[in-house]
Amino acid sequence: MPTTAISYYIVKKHSLSSIEQKLDYLQRFATEKTKKQTVNTLVKKKYNDTDDNYIDKHLETLVFLKNEIAALEKNIANDAFTNKTSAQKRLSFLLGTENKLLFSESSILSYNNIQETVETLKHHVEVDSENITTILSAIEGLSLDNTPIPPNKPQLIITDFSITKQHKPGRQETFDLSLNLLKREYS
Repeated sequence: MPTTAISYYIVKKHSLSSIEQKLDYLQRFATEKTKKQTVNTLVKKKYNDTDDNYIDKHLETLVFLKNEIAALEKNIANDAFTNKTSAQKRLSFLLGTENKLLFSESSILSYNNIQETVETLKHHVEVDSENITTILSAIEGLSLDNTPIPPNKPQLIITDFSITKQHKPGRQETFDLSLNLLKREYS
């Protein structure tokens, strides 16, 4: 009989311990879920009223290498400058679509009032360090260079980012930039 009582006590104690562990797990799970829901609610609220054309208006309109553009324009206007054809060709490249951020929407997924669009850069662009700061400020929504951030920015997540330093004698330090984005919109 005493063995049965001890066995009963051990089984009962083990059961209580197991129940306590499960309750502790459920409490931690509920706390984490509440935290995640709070974060999700704040993110949805922050990105609730976004501009569908933010990328078109605020990224694809950026002009890069402004100092070089100004120098080229000054040289071309100078009658004594002899290398006008090369300078005009370079200026045309810098001001044309070949050196603009142009994104294409490559896939759109919708679920639970969220739409995600993969934005793929169509071609590399040539930029300087100041341009990289401006681009990242507009994407991240943080003023890294005291430039005001445009309103109604959607959630933009950089999924691919690559810069390669260019080695071109006689030019300012430039980089070849490539990036892809995930644009997330909430409804």
